[in-house]
Amino acid sequence: MKPHTVRIVVADGQPIIREGLRILLERQGAFQIVAEAENGQEALLASSASRPDVLVLDAGLKRITSLELVTRLLETQSQLRIIVMFPLGETAGMQAFMEAGAHGFVSKAASPVEFINAVHAAMGGGTYFSQSLARLAFQKRRIAAEPVAGFGLTGREIEILRFICGGFSNKDIARRLDLSVRTVETHRLNIRKKTRAERLRDLVSVARQLGLDGAPSEHALQVLDQAS
Repeated sequence: MKPHTVRIVVADGQPIIREGLRILLERQGAFQIVAEAENGQEALLASSASRPDVLVLDAGLKRITSLELVTRLLETQSQLRIIVMFPLGETAGMQAFMEAGAHGFVSKAASPVEFINAVHAAMGGGTYFSQSLARLAFQKRRIAAEPVAGFGLTGREIEILRFICGGFSNKDIARRLDLSVRTVETHRLNIRKKTRAERLRDLVSVARQLGLDGAPSEHALQVLDQAS
């Protein structure tokens, strides 16, 4: 009996990514790319029309966001398996995709074998995480759960302090740590209260006492200090 061919839609804003996945997956013989899409709206139409087994999509699609796309498609195509691709070093929104029902999570820097394994795992009813994403997610959870350090700061507060002293805005920190801006603002306020730091210069002093790197230069410190 001829094995079932897995029908796949690939959605990514970069043609080179779509073409690369087409070549990689169709070379296996058991996979067929039935449609491609460059944004969320196209992915919705393509998935609704072709009724694929698997949708492989970039986490940052526009017009219809990737997260909304996952939610809407699984409401009408409960058998659809969805694999989400993330840029190298990022896991922003992964928890939300998990809660929405996505079945696989792969870094765009993953090996070809990992992409193939992700499709097989999703089709088998499992949930797949590429090695780099699993490691990064674990590191973030470990940092957040670390016991308090000097000045009574938690591991997460230490991490945010490092970014503050590196000149990152609250919005930048939130994006890099997969947090809301409001959460970062709360952490920042707690850091100032615990360290009794009124100015950025005081926070830099605390960071140096804790042995953190990434402190700004004296000139940059003067500029940032005025802004704070």
